[in-house]
Amino acid sequence: MGFNFNLSFGRSYQPESIEIDSRGNVFYELWNNLFKANKIKCAETRYKAVMDNPAVLLNLKLIADMGSLVRIHEYKDNNIQTTDFLYTKKKYPNFFQSWEQFFKDFYLWANMGTAYLYDPSKGELNDSDQLYWLIPNKLDFSKEQKEALGGFVASQTVYNKLMATNVKYTQPNGKTIPIPLKHIKPFFSFSNGLSGNWFDGGSYLDSLYKIITNSDLSLNSQAVNLDKSKEFLVSKKESKDSLNEFATMGDAEKEDVERKLVNGKTFTVSKAPVNIQRIVSDLQNLKLDETFLTQYFIIGKMFGIPKDVSEAYLNNGATFENQDKSMIKFISTSLQPLMDSLVSHFNYNDLRATWEHLPIYQTASKERAERRKIELENLALAVELGLSESDKKNYLKEIMQ
Repeated sequence: MGFNFNLSFGRSYQPESIEIDSRGNVFYELWNNLFKANKIKCAETRYKAVMDNPAVLLNLKLIADMGSLVRIHEYKDNNIQTTDFLYTKKKYPNFFQSWEQFFKDFYLWANMGTAYLYDPSKGELNDSDQLYWLIPNKLDFSKEQKEALGGFVASQTVYNKLMATNVKYTQPNGKTIPIPLKHIKPFFSFSNGLSGNWFDGGSYLDSLYKIITNSDLSLNSQAVNLDKSKEFLVSKKESKDSLNEFATMGDAEKEDVERKLVNGKTFTVSKAPVNIQRIVSDLQNLKLDETFLTQYFIIGKMFGIPKDVSEAYLNNGATFENQDKSMIKFISTSLQPLMDSLVSHFNYNDLRATWEHLPIYQTASKERAERRKIELENLALAVELGLSESDKKNYLKEIMQ
């Protein structure tokens, strides 16, 4: 039995081509058509943009790898009360994932547009409820839900009524289940105020269609040129004795040369004087790797990744002091805010996400200690010069914070 594979996802994109296999299955080529329309803006094409392009996937993998190293502690009076708090409440988020993998998925989905968390506990962690990330294009919002989420919600009563409605969700096994909207929490790396649906976030990928296309073209060009580099062009050597002689071969000469070139012998003798050269002789001059890396760095810049962090990631994590500082800045400006939004979903007081256990923070700790030492020495000198006791206490409090 054949099946029709439809990638419309509620949009009116027309397929570029249709193929029917021997079993009657119909396949639509939509991806190139979307790029020709200068669009990526739906969940399926964003996913394909990530999974089909190494330059994009490398950047999102960097974000997910670093994001998954987070530790979440419970604080009280500005001091750690419980380390790795989530593990104390729930060892695993669901039956199939560790918290580390769960966080990786969070960063991947959020940076592709929207991370939809299915949480029937509504933020109360316990072993009876399982937390799952939902596949965005498998959510089927009703017309009424889209209308409600596309406008202002005027009151708590209206909001509660909307949250009590069910969304159809098609699981990977094909079975459809209803999920109350109140059990779905969306998280966004960009904005949810531009799409016309409060549950649908934008993505930086949407503005990168040309960059991704260029990256694809450089990879395709590299593949073609590598393939052609094993091919040779054979032509008759020109004679310097006769200006009127054309450097062409007769059929007998061509057959003789072709047969001898493919015979596998180390030495080959031909009755025709020939020129032999590769069809693609100098891949390095094409600078295809350079083009690919340029796209990689541009995509990383869009996602807030400093260039030296991107370079360090390509070099298997080998870093220098300035790269450590860039990584810390990247964590604080890109990873931290997104994780804070997830942590705030859980109904517990003063949970904080931190990466300060990582080795890259050792440099920062050393610098902070050296700076504090200098400030304390200056404070001691100021006291000797007559600084008041009240001013001393105020300055000391600032230094020790």
